[in-house]
Amino acid sequence: IVSNHKIDKVHFFRGILVIREVLADCRTRKLLFAFFLMFFGWGTYFCNLPLLLASYFNYGTSLIAVIFAVFAFGNIAGILFLQPYMLKKFSLNQCCVIAAVALAIIVSASVYTGSVWVQWIVAFFAPATQMVLYTAVMTLFSNSVTSQEQGKVMGGADAAVSVAFMLNGMLLGVLVNVNLIIPIIVAGLAILFSAPLFKQIKCSQP
Repeated sequence: IVSNHKIDKVHFFRGILVIREVLADCRTRKLLFAFFLMFFGWGTYFCNLPLLLASYFNYGTSLIAVIFAVFAFGNIAGILFLQPYMLKKFSLNQCCVIAAVALAIIVSASVYTGSVWVQWIVAFFAPATQMVLYTAVMTLFSNSVTSQEQGKVMGGADAAVSVAFMLNGMLLGVLVNVNLIIPIIVAGLAILFSAPLFKQIKCSQP
């Protein structure tokens, strides 16, 4: 079967170009920066967690896998219960600010290494809160542009997540050699600093 559809070439640097386009748009520039800060903080906590559990609590791969299963249950709880409540009770901007501040506090609680149960509690509530924040931010992205531009903006947001996780790996390689607590502090601060930016976002509501 011969298709008449033209196949476009693969552009390996398209993600970077899309990020530049989204940053150039005054409607999405501040939102993308806040989104990047949030995911930079989230990725720093997420990638550092296995190292923290292995070093401070002698966790092996099996127990680390179980705690990431708790992450999954936290995501499910966030989607089924917390997210509908927050989106119904608050505006998108308010959801972003509340969830960002709450997530920063929850993630920062991981600095307490006196009890491993703190890590388990954080592993449940952090992803539940992050799911609310992620959904509200993606909706803000969608509402900030026209329907024809939404694909480009969503692609730029996903590309920003990839860049954030790339920087997480580079940063962790340096910070963990100093102290495993420092990445948690960096994570909490990055997420917290995104909150006032989310508060300033202006866009039409659904």
